[in-house]
Amino acid sequence: FRAYGSMNRKGGKEHRTDCWMPLTWPELSRAQVEGLANHLSRLGAEVPSPTAGRKYSSGGGGDFKTLDAPAWFAAHDLYQQRIGGNKHAVTCPWAAQHGSKTKPKDSVIWEEAGRWPTFHCSHNSCVGKHMADVIKLFGDADQFCSGSFAKVRHA
Repeated sequence: FRAYGSMNRKGGKEHRTDCWMPLTWPELSRAQVEGLANHLSRLGAEVPSPTAGRKYSSGGGGDFKTLDAPAWFAAHDLYQQRIGGNKHAVTCPWAAQHGSKTKPKDSVIWEEAGRWPTFHCSHNSCVGKHMADVIKLFGDADQFCSGSFAKVRHA
């Protein structure tokens, strides 16, 4: 469970901690929310959309639901190992921005039949980076797709 703006916490037996959740949640009044919105609008602040300006196509005809992500990362010398199931450890394409704190399994990809693979990096410098960003960075994802994307024509 994750709420926008909240602190990430890991828990459970794997991390030898209990999950923490407050007993009560502070409630904001409508006036408080409107006051914050008015304050931010006076400052000219905008909250960008997470997908603003993002292109999901690499320009070819590959259907990314058929992308062989492990082979694709391996071709870029970034594949590490299968972790289990459909989860694979990879080296983040932006690892140079992580500093010296990079550890194995900090970056992963998941595969699920019939869906785009998922990319996740645990470093703060990679917040907001997704598989679409890797597709754009590498530029050759179509070569690792076993199917073609069929464009739908509207009459």
